[in-house]
Amino acid sequence: MNLKIKKISILDTLSWILGFVLGFIPTGLIPGVIGISPLILLLMIGLKLLSLGSSRNFQIRRYEASFISMLLICLLLIYLGFTLASLKYYNFNAFNYFSVNFQYLYSMLIFPLVIYLVFYSKSNIIIKGYITGIIFLMIFSYLVYLLLGYDGARALDWVQTNGRLTLWMGANTLCMHFVLGILIVLIQVIDIDARYKFLKIAFYFLFMLIPVMLTGSIGGLLILFLSSSFLVFLRFPKLSLLNLPIIFAAITLLGYYLLNYTDIQTVQRYVALFSGDIQAVGSYSDRQEGILLGFEIISQDSYIGVGAGEAYGVMNQMVGFKTIPHNSLVMLWLEGGILALLGGILWFLFFLGWVLINFKSRQIIYIFSILFAIALYWMTRTLAYQIFLYAPLFILLSLYNSKNTNINKISKLNLST
Repeated sequence: MNLKIKKISILDTLSWILGFVLGFIPTGLIPGVIGISPLILLLMIGLKLLSLGSSRNFQIRRYEASFISMLLICLLLIYLGFTLASLKYYNFNAFNYFSVNFQYLYSMLIFPLVIYLVFYSKSNIIIKGYITGIIFLMIFSYLVYLLLGYDGARALDWVQTNGRLTLWMGANTLCMHFVLGILIVLIQVIDIDARYKFLKIAFYFLFMLIPVMLTGSIGGLLILFLSSSFLVFLRFPKLSLLNLPIIFAAITLLGYYLLNYTDIQTVQRYVALFSGDIQAVGSYSDRQEGILLGFEIISQDSYIGVGAGEAYGVMNQMVGFKTIPHNSLVMLWLEGGILALLGGILWFLFFLGWVLINFKSRQIIYIFSILFAIALYWMTRTLAYQIFLYAPLFILLSLYNSKNTNINKISKLNLST
């Protein structure tokens, strides 16, 4: 009997751990902190360099060079905007400046370049680790409510006083992390030729919908439905219309059960929203005031911002309490001036054009569904530099880079023979 045992290298193990960490604890145990993924990535780079030895056969293809240029131009504009703002204000906070810039550097340049250019051959392992991590996190969310209950979870600061699930990421951040995880899982299920595909899609969606609802994020829930509808409608335009009533019926039954047979406090936020009481669902007026106040500050100097991480302090001095614009582009403009805003806008425009030119139609749909969700998040949240927001996008790009590279190699072999 011939048994083939697959050899698993240390690099493969680290690749899976990297994916799992990005799925389970992407921001670390302290909100806003990148976490341990940079350390794992550093170990992977070290092992890669050791395996290369004296070899220098590292080639960058034309579309990869355009990818590097795109990221560099956008990030340099953001950095230049923050630097000009820090030169304008002599009492700038050095910790804020360097910590914000480092998180932009890691999330929007180092991580994508290393994953896409160096470890694309490990992308299949990384994405499996990521999916495992996000599913474990969702199971953990169920267990928090089933085993600990509200009081136990509140004692650990995993649930807010209003019942919103936060864990170690904050409710809104956790919700968006779930949304991106759901999209990655749906993309992987859709992309596999298997029987009962629609039932599997519906099962995963409903299973992962409840943790999203437990966060109590109205904006996050809206982003989930819009981005998942965007994905399914583009991928299966005819099938979507036929099965849409089934999906709505399942969600309605789930909502009816949660409202009538559970005492989860978060559900009351949705009751308030559907009854038309917008103010009851959270800090709607504060967020509206934050954007208006942000534009008021911007109007005083639309070219140079107040400095990286300085929006809280500046706006607190003006109104007496901490409020900031819940819009990433307004936040970039406020803190980094017109250059940082331009860098953020160009990032999306460059990305859309680059993906359209270099990927296949089916891959474009999948990538655009993730970009669509990120764009909606930028419109409703303050910070655009968190690693959890970009990790699934760049892992998916790396996976498609690996597939396209392998196809090119096979076609060259066929032509040569």
